[in-house]
Amino acid sequence: LAEELANILDMRGVKQLMDLGGGSGVISFALLHKKPDLTSVVVDVKNVCLAGQKIASENALEKRITYIAADFLKDELPTGFDMVMFCDVGPFTVPLFRKIHDSLSPNGRLVIVEQFARDKNTAAPSRLLWSFLSSLEYPAERNNFTTLDLVQTRLRQAGFRDFVTTSVPYKDHLRWNTDWIMLAARK
Repeated sequence: LAEELANILDMRGVKQLMDLGGGSGVISFALLHKKPDLTSVVVDVKNVCLAGQKIASENALEKRITYIAADFLKDELPTGFDMVMFCDVGPFTVPLFRKIHDSLSPNGRLVIVEQFARDKNTAAPSRLLWSFLSSLEYPAERNNFTTLDLVQTRLRQAGFRDFVTTSVPYKDHLRWNTDWIMLAARK
């Protein structure tokens, strides 16, 4: 997924990236290799950040990528970013979107990459197994799946505008590599 995103993501004007919930920084690494003047800040939990720092050092990227150990739902986010990447993380709440909005520079962009459901009662085809297993573990809970429309509504409530959606090409024709949508929104 990282290589596919690096190939289709419009990075014009982006010098400072925040990879929110970015794990070890795999997507940041792909973008850093593609754009030599880019720097990235990965925000994730402590143990994941420590692993990412080691991988960044092994790939000679430690001067261009920084890791901040934080719970992005509770902690303050750093500010001054041209783009915030939010890939396969969730949750999609208005308060979180407001925090992300505040972390962006004027006219900055939020890019969300997710396998959205077609409607709130039906899981995305690539997430059917997860949905089934979840229903076995929590049979009394009703699954409400995140749709693109729901996320766009919440983004509008948080002050975002100018939505653009793109299907992310996939390789290997593996079930878990399909159905990815990239949603970009501007501050």
